[in-house]
Amino acid sequence: MDNIYKNQHDSILHILLSTDSIIINDILQSYYKIKVLIKYDVDKIYNLLKIYLDEKLEINNNKINKLYNIITIKFEENQEYYIYCYNYSLSKYIYSTNEGLFDCNLIFMTYNNYYFVYNKFNISYDDIYYRILNKKFCYLLNNFEDLENLLINNLNLSNLLKLHFFNKMTYALKLVQKGWIMDEYYIKEKSWTINYWSNYIKYLSLIKFNNNLKINIEKKCHLCGETFNLDDVVFNINDIYIHYSCIINKLCN
Repeated sequence: MDNIYKNQHDSILHILLSTDSIIINDILQSYYKIKVLIKYDVDKIYNLLKIYLDEKLEINNNKINKLYNIITIKFEENQEYYIYCYNYSLSKYIYSTNEGLFDCNLIFMTYNNYYFVYNKFNISYDDIYYRILNKKFCYLLNNFEDLENLLINNLNLSNLLKLHFFNKMTYALKLVQKGWIMDEYYIKEKSWTINYWSNYIKYLSLIKFNNNLKINIEKKCHLCGETFNLDDVVFNINDIYIHYSCIINKLCN
């Protein structure tokens, strides 16, 4: 990353933080995309950015999308930054967004406290920091019980629940495809995970936090009955193993 682009990014962050905003961390987020919880109207944030960055901006290319509260800031070097502004509380944001409820996204930035962890979850900053360094992540809430009931009892789910499960699993898949390991670190056996089958075989004692567990490499998908290949992406909840594609198809039907 060139210093000039880092300086531009940092300048935007400093202005946002000065308004008592909260900068949102998202592991999958582009460097040029900033998510922020704001306490003022988006117009005021936009005008403040224009005032303090005015000398460095391409004036005609800065804009605000008021429908989605997205501010576009373009510098003279033709680098654009997209600022997604939310008028939510922190707790509402965590529960309502795709990246919420994963421990790797629990580090935020404020003006008074450069990093802090949402205090509803009893996980230390050091825990999260080192888990991120080691590319480990987990889900934080026991709210997939209805999905387990769907698999065992073939119950019908509301479209809202289906969408919630779909969004969370899709986000987890993106991390797994980038080389991350999903484990049961926080709520243990009440959790769910998505991993390559090869990682379940190699790291099961770390994913499940039980060194005595052994896995049958001939294990078959709960839904389609086919044996897993090493490069298959597999969803697991309470020792029910399913191809990722099978569980997504189940939700979409």
